[in-house]
Amino acid sequence: MSFQRIESPSPKLYQVKVKTPDLFRPAAIDDDPFLAYKKAEMEQYESILSFNRQIVATAAHKDKEVAINNAQEEAVERMSLSAWWACERPVLARLDDALVKNLHDYYFPGDSNFDVSIGFIRPACDSGYVAVSILENRSDYPHIVLGGSFGENPKEASYKAFLESIQSWTGTRWLGQNNPNDMPYWDTPELAKRITDIKKAKELGLFTSSQKPFGRQALLGCLENSELFLTKKDGLYVAGIGFNVETSGLSHKIAELGKRSSEEVTVFTQYNH
Repeated sequence: MSFQRIESPSPKLYQVKVKTPDLFRPAAIDDDPFLAYKKAEMEQYESILSFNRQIVATAAHKDKEVAINNAQEEAVERMSLSAWWACERPVLARLDDALVKNLHDYYFPGDSNFDVSIGFIRPACDSGYVAVSILENRSDYPHIVLGGSFGENPKEASYKAFLESIQSWTGTRWLGQNNPNDMPYWDTPELAKRITDIKKAKELGLFTSSQKPFGRQALLGCLENSELFLTKKDGLYVAGIGFNVETSGLSHKIAELGKRSSEEVTVFTQYNH
């Protein structure tokens, strides 16, 4: 499978996708072109497990433990984002305004049309951080998109979420132009509400001593009822984390895995396209 670079709203980033006329994924984005292509290659192997509708997260890597760890973190990320979205959970804190400005000015030099909002939400486990990044440009399609990520620390989580939001923008725009039948839908009014939530939250204080240490064992606490799927192809391990329930990738169903008993699902749209 071969890949190609496509235009991104940020000249600093390399966005690559599969070289197929009507498909966007497998795809990846990074500052480093080598890593962007490598990540996209890894993603193509993750589809090996996509037939299993009970799997909520997959990851591929040449190292078995890295593949498993990445799949676990992806599962926590999806459970956390789904519960935040579907149950209208609050934003716990926002990334410091000065740091958001630095990101914006570096990745969107001279472009004041893009606005970035980055916040932190409650993770499904007792370790790590989950960040959400909402990218907005009211003068250009797709206007508003979301990205999210898990990280061992707030810096990692916020930067990865920021990259994911740019890829969401790029992918949505590309599909809208090249495959209208698969044009993505974003819940714009709901995303606008979430921007307000982020702006109202207190600043995290990213580089303060309040950071909690990351622990793999604590991460596994919310995955105790999960099942690990593992296969190997072309020298790569492909790991998947699944539960004994068919989610079909729907946010409100994945939210059931990460929400508390006192919470109710009130938003039934997808947080991702």
